[in-house]
Amino acid sequence: MLTTNGEFYFQEKKLVYSMNHTQFLTYGLLKLFLKEIINNGLNEEEKILCSYYIKTVVYWAIQQNAMFDWCPKTLLEGFWVCFKLLLKWIYEGICPIFLIPENNMFLNNVYGYAQEMLYTRMQSLYEMGIVFLLQSPSISSYITRLLCNPSLSTVTHESNLLSELELDFHLFNEIFLTDNSYHFNDLCEYLECIEVVEQMLCSPNSEIQSLMLQNLMVTFLQSSAFLIHSMQFPTSGCNRDRYSRDRMVRNMLNLAARFGCATDLLYIAMYYYRTSRHREALSVVERTKEKMAIRNGRCLCQKHQMRYMEAFGGQSWTFKMKHMVWKDISFSNKIKYLDELILEQHSALEACENNLFISPVILVHMLEFLCCRQTDSNGAHEAVEALEFLVRNDWGGGGGVHVTHGSIKLSWQILGICQHMVGNHYAALHSYQQSLQQESGQEIESATFIRIQDLHLS
Repeated sequence: MLTTNGEFYFQEKKLVYSMNHTQFLTYGLLKLFLKEIINNGLNEEEKILCSYYIKTVVYWAIQQNAMFDWCPKTLLEGFWVCFKLLLKWIYEGICPIFLIPENNMFLNNVYGYAQEMLYTRMQSLYEMGIVFLLQSPSISSYITRLLCNPSLSTVTHESNLLSELELDFHLFNEIFLTDNSYHFNDLCEYLECIEVVEQMLCSPNSEIQSLMLQNLMVTFLQSSAFLIHSMQFPTSGCNRDRYSRDRMVRNMLNLAARFGCATDLLYIAMYYYRTSRHREALSVVERTKEKMAIRNGRCLCQKHQMRYMEAFGGQSWTFKMKHMVWKDISFSNKIKYLDELILEQHSALEACENNLFISPVILVHMLEFLCCRQTDSNGAHEAVEALEFLVRNDWGGGGGVHVTHGSIKLSWQILGICQHMVGNHYAALHSYQQSLQQESGQEIESATFIRIQDLHLS
């Protein structure tokens, strides 16, 4: 039992001197984590953790992990050991002084609502993995290269930790999977869902919850817009009624594009094409291409980690959703989007598939072709050539940068449709046959057989 302050100070000084260089670095890393992540933006009264608690965590982590090799290459793993111990203490509300274990330093300040909020914050960081350190300006520049280098890995007892890119990739996949789970038969159901999501967006939400709700709103708005356009109205309706419906549809699609990602602009382009406003459709396609950076060949995906981190490392998920994310264009098979793909939608629906998924880059070239073929034969020819080059070369037999493994079957089908429309029957037949040969993808074979039969009849 330590009886005097002097004796306590002397014993703690011995503890500090016994730490090696990596253990000191771990302590420094934890102090930066506390200052720039946990306490960032808080006033003095709201800061319930201090650096002495952090030092105590390091002492106990060293003692409890005697077999752990505290060396430079395990620095992040050592940090993770300390972080988990701190998380455990916050959950239990106990922080024992290293030299006087029966004394709990959390007793007077880490309890009740403050403890609950701190634990929730720490738990969310734990679920992110070590990549949460990218939130620290002082740390991120040193560890970005490490976290994004596939040849290096930082191992914890949970799993190999994900890079920021991998985390984002899986997060956005989860978000996009959610919005494809809702399928309704009439407009009223979609409008009711829009109202519910709007109310939920006004409630306090985490960033991820807000993103999921926004993505649902985008899907419901797009589906409602095309349902309204497809509805049969009396032919005797006045021009004012038609104009009002058109304005409503455009407003819904523009709102969806504002909430959504770059590729959601293509729904506006499809609507303009369906209403014979080809110049406006091409203008939107060009805007989409610029946002997707097709012109300069930039594609940010799992195959381009360093470029991704240079452009988007450390940015919020909301920013990434708006400026980085591409997603396949989803057609609800109960709603008409493009007359040219109705056969494929019916075929997939017969196979109990609720959605048809199209690579956005494939749809860009298809829309370019459809809009140009009546007035600009050179533009239409270039669009088909670009589409053919993309389908033949991008996917590489197993899912490429622009054409994913699941969408390659439909991509060959779309190429065949465009070739058929320009009268290149031999090339169209080859594309349809390639579509049939794909083992994975959507169930559109019955549509392909019908199109091959049409080729023989024409």
